[in-house]
Amino acid sequence: MTERAIARRCRGLVVSFCNPPPASVGVHRHDGRDLVQLPLQPAEQFTGLAADDTHLYVATQGRAVARLVALARATWTVAWDAPLPAADDVHSIAVTDGCLYAVSTGTDSVIRYRLDHGVGDPEVVWSPTGLNEDTHHLNGIALWNGRIIVSAFGPRRGDRWASARDGYLYDVSRGAPIEKGIYHPHSVLVWRDELWWCESATRTVHSSSGSRCVIDGYARGLAPLTDRLLAIGSSVGRHTGDGSITNPIDPGAPAGRCGITLFDARRGTTRGFLDTTRIGPEIYGCWTPRGGA
Repeated sequence: MTERAIARRCRGLVVSFCNPPPASVGVHRHDGRDLVQLPLQPAEQFTGLAADDTHLYVATQGRAVARLVALARATWTVAWDAPLPAADDVHSIAVTDGCLYAVSTGTDSVIRYRLDHGVGDPEVVWSPTGLNEDTHHLNGIALWNGRIIVSAFGPRRGDRWASARDGYLYDVSRGAPIEKGIYHPHSVLVWRDELWWCESATRTVHSSSGSRCVIDGYARGLAPLTDRLLAIGSSVGRHTGDGSITNPIDPGAPAGRCGITLFDARRGTTRGFLDTTRIGPEIYGCWTPRGGA
């Protein structure tokens, strides 16, 4: 696929970039030619993306305060901005029936808020431990046939998150695991009537039907571009020495590329790559009007 064709396919794609250096942090939308930064106030991190009919919601973190920014989809300008009480280090978010579900990674919990030109009081929906601290590193969330599905690294075996190799997908609504033994799961997505997720450390995207795509980088961020084409985000991670890539916050030599891989789910092949290195080294989330994670 040519660069021009890739740009056409990526039109409308929104990508959040997270973690320092500060110049690379922000949210960008593809206008059919290039990724253009959206007019958001500075923050330490921009992470989860989710939408309803009128707004795109962005989770941000700054000075130990998690916030939610609502962008009007008609103008791509900020409609309102509010703190997320009781949340810490929010990663992914989901929106349904006038409610926001936020994954509060710093407290190992999923928190629900009513949305009405701001956020209502917090209600903790689920936590694997109840310890109110980051022990399982919850991160991704998806709503699948009315059920809440989350992803988590699971407990660390050592000091670094690279040692957390028994990650999982968990069905909160049914109180049961869906998948286990995942090395750094992220970006849970419902697409083509099945579940998709990133196994970030192995550079791999999986689906519940067995589809699989390996990319060049720490896999994180998914969004459908068409009914068969999937945008997959990749970040510059860190070499582990065993062929895998660990979380970019861990020490080690840089590994992989930052960008968007286009994956054809019908053929099971990659179709192109959009290099985003000029913007920054780390992608967190991707979104299109078809969905995202």
